[in-house]
Amino acid sequence: MLKICFSETPSEERWTLHGRLTAPWVRVLRAYWKKNHRNGKQRPCIVDLNEITSIDKSGEHFLLLLIREGAQCIATGVYIKHVLEQLTTKGKGSVLKRLAGFFLAAVIAAFAVRFGAQCIATGVYIKHGLEQLTKGIGSVLNRLTGFSLLLW
Repeated sequence: MLKICFSETPSEERWTLHGRLTAPWVRVLRAYWKKNHRNGKQRPCIVDLNEITSIDKSGEHFLLLLIREGAQCIATGVYIKHVLEQLTTKGKGSVLKRLAGFFLAAVIAAFAVRFGAQCIATGVYIKHGLEQLTKGIGSVLNRLTGFSLLLW
């Protein structure tokens, strides 16, 4: 269940949500949002999530929409803060960061294998990547690039 409290003052628009931000309730909130939200930048729109107990994917998508529209989401709970952090950092260089992380993992694996460390891998792709690192064929850069692409 979701309880929606909406208040307007000359200085702000405040939405206080209580309960679960899940699929059936997100539809209700979306309709209420379209009906009552003012898209002007004259005053801040604050969405208070302190009383939210759970969020599913549809709730996350709706929060992302609110954030993109300029709403300021407030949360004190660890879970909701984490969800908001994930939503606000999603898409900000994430592919580039993942590629850099995979390349770094490949470099570390290459040095570990090069200096005689025993590497154990459970995934087929990872095992193949480690086998490629131990072979003497090809340049180190080609092997590292291939290994990092296998991880991605």
